[in-house]
Amino acid sequence: MRVTRLLISNFRGWKSLDLRPRDHVVLAGVPRAGRSDIVEALARVLDPDAAQSPRLSDLHQEPPAAAQADASDDDELALEDDGDSGVAPCETEPFARADFAEVEVTLTDLDPAIEQLVDGHLQPLDPSGATAESDEADPTASQCVRIAYRLSYDIEAETWESAVYALRLRPSMRRRRPLRWAKS
Repeated sequence: MRVTRLLISNFRGWKSLDLRPRDHVVLAGVPRAGRSDIVEALARVLDPDAAQSPRLSDLHQEPPAAAQADASDDDELALEDDGDSGVAPCETEPFARADFAEVEVTLTDLDPAIEQLVDGHLQPLDPSGATAESDEADPTASQCVRIAYRLSYDIEAETWESAVYALRLRPSMRRRRPLRWAKS
């Protein structure tokens, strides 16, 4: 099995990341560069035990000044009006915390047993390492599966839900079917 794409949104130190490894990968960097966050993101999708133990620290956090600097004046007004920015301000903490995190992994070169397990979720792989977006994809293309982990947090109720599910891209197949479910 090989990871051809890792897509991260609001997970730990990563606001967004689209990583498409072509061969082997070595994660290197200075302390606090995000290496462990990438490994943990993969674990949340691929390890059933890790997916069932979400933590509040899995949600991306940034200082309120940084969150406001990213928004334009219009976005700041909308933030005050409807609070639908995807980042929930925390009253007792000096940072803004995202109210959801999502990690998507595209896998190919699957073992036959895994391929049978995800039958019905297989999609053609395009040369960039992502799923082919067209219904006229090359029929000889390698097959892949997209699996996602989503963590959502309700700040008012102080509860979270997490799920791991397979994704389909084409509109005729677009629906989420949980592979495993964990709720805390």
